[in-house]
Amino acid sequence: GLSCHFLIDNDGTIYQTIDLALCAWHAAEYNPASIGVEFCNRGDANAFRDVYSSGRFGPKRNTRACKINNSTILSYEYTKAQVDSFTRLAKALTRLLPNLPIEYPQSSPGQQSWGTLDNAYSFAGYLGHYHCTNQKWDPGPWDFKEFCRSLRGANCFPLWTRDDPKRTPTEIPEIPKRQDALDDGAKQLYL
Repeated sequence: GLSCHFLIDNDGTIYQTIDLALCAWHAAEYNPASIGVEFCNRGDANAFRDVYSSGRFGPKRNTRACKINNSTILSYEYTKAQVDSFTRLAKALTRLLPNLPIEYPQSSPGQQSWGTLDNAYSFAGYLGHYHCTNQKWDPGPWDFKEFCRSLRGANCFPLWTRDDPKRTPTEIPEIPKRQDALDDGAKQLYL
């Protein structure tokens, strides 16, 4: 009864179940404009207590509380193998579909949205079921912001403002993570 383009198993194995040229039935009215990826995960840790403790249904997993559509849910996290496989799959899709934006729904600039979008058709990029309908809460604690950052890679500061003795000659300097460090580097361009 599951219809999606890709399934990612506990061990990271990726199964393609439907050709990308065909519509899957995974996101209600948003199916025609989306690619469906499902993860092997029981999801709700309260409904499926200790399901991963025996190893019968996959490796032991940590749980994490997340607040989606103003409801707090205790969810099983994804395995490292699943995260790594989805990252590789998304990079391949980016090469195959160069118009696929590496973006995620944001409640304010740089802040992941944890609620249903007013109109998911107006968004292009990576989103979860809960972004399409308030009737679902998966993929739970998935960090869309970090995921998109990992797809984009490191951001490079376009100019060198000074020699850094720790940097090798071929190493590209990354944009500073703290705003004050970025401001200090930019000010040196105007000295």
